Amino acid sequence: MVPRVASFRTKDAVLSAAIILCLFLSAVSSYIDLAAIIGAFLAGMILSGLNLEYNLSIKTESLYNFLVPFFFVILGSWIDLSIFSQPTLLWAALVITIFAIIGKLLGCGLGALNLGKKEALMVGFGMVPRGEVGMIIASIGLSMKAITSDLYTVIIFMVMATTFITPPILRKLVKKVRSET
Repeated sequence: MVPRVASFRTKDAVLSAAIILCLFLSAVSSYIDLAAIIGAFLAGMILSGLNLEYNLSIKTESLYNFLVPFFFVILGSWIDLSIFSQPTLLWAALVITIFAIIGKLLGCGLGALNLGKKEALMVGFGMVPRGEVGMIIASIGLSMKAITSDLYTVIIFMVMATTFITPPILRKLVKKVRSET
């Protein structure tokens, strides 16, 4: 079907079809009571083989750059900062953050052990800040009242903390591995 769409006289017809597919599968996912991100992910998997041929990721970069700040502002506006005045919740946020880091280090680092110990550690730390999906799931849970605003704030804290602490650690690890080679 892609060659047929690519032959349309419309500029970037494949990109338009890709966006339509993404929105359609997201709507279908929502309709069958799944998170819309599941449909979007499925569309990405279906279209992943077309990325290089049609430069889809490059063509969607400006759309991504436009929409991502709205995503983070909306999710951030639901944070209840008053929970950090409660020591138990602050400790919970720190413990969950530590477990998230350990989980990524073990889950991703162990899978990369065949690359070597230091490289596996870099892979593990490189995956630590991958919390965007967690933010989406937390926002869905909050909107469905499946989680409290306290737990939502703890999850967002964990995502932000892992996002901010990873680059300096990863930079040191990369520098150390490069200096040894």
